[in-house]
Amino acid sequence: LLVNQHALKEDLVETFEEWLPTRVDADTVVYVYFSGRALVDGISGGVSLVPFDGTTASVKRLYPVRRMHQVLSKLPVQRTIMIFEVSLDPTPGSNPASTPQADWEDGLDEGKNGVMWMVGNKALQEAHAYEQGKHGLFTYYLLRGLQGLADIDRDGTVVAGELCTYARGEVGRAARQQFGNAQHPSHGHARRVRDAPVCAFRLPAGTLLQGLAP
Repeated sequence: LLVNQHALKEDLVETFEEWLPTRVDADTVVYVYFSGRALVDGISGGVSLVPFDGTTASVKRLYPVRRMHQVLSKLPVQRTIMIFEVSLDPTPGSNPASTPQADWEDGLDEGKNGVMWMVGNKALQEAHAYEQGKHGLFTYYLLRGLQGLADIDRDGTVVAGELCTYARGEVGRAARQQFGNAQHPSHGHARRVRDAPVCAFRLPAGTLLQGLAP
């Protein structure tokens, strides 16, 4: 867990490139969650994360998602699920109107089909904070989904695809109703990751998930 002054660029480098490779094997499921800001390259659409010591005015202290993909693709893991709760800005000097859509698959090894990514906001804009839920809007609905609301087929297990579908729909609805503008989550995945379980639970007989309090 890297937070604030412990989430410098060098901390990300050390965690992904030195610490993680020594702690995984063929049965490992890697979850990556990042909350903060990211920059979108005005030409390629490549995305770079802004660590605690980074700024949106300089690209030297950023951690590219391409670099993260390259590191993760070398790990002998079962699958990787990446979640980004980010506000997106164009790189300095770029024209927002001509900046391409963020390319979250930049650097992803196409032969490594055990990767799934979920992003709370695909446009160049501020990601909404949800004060009532004490989280970003996307994170709030991810957590609600993991409580069981994303279990579309009601089998007691939330799989990655169900979580994506639930969060995308709820975030879009809440952004329109509560903030009056759009926020559209996005995701990409291999089929075998889409059907992978991310949360299992057992509910008392007769429980109605729709009735759970927020």
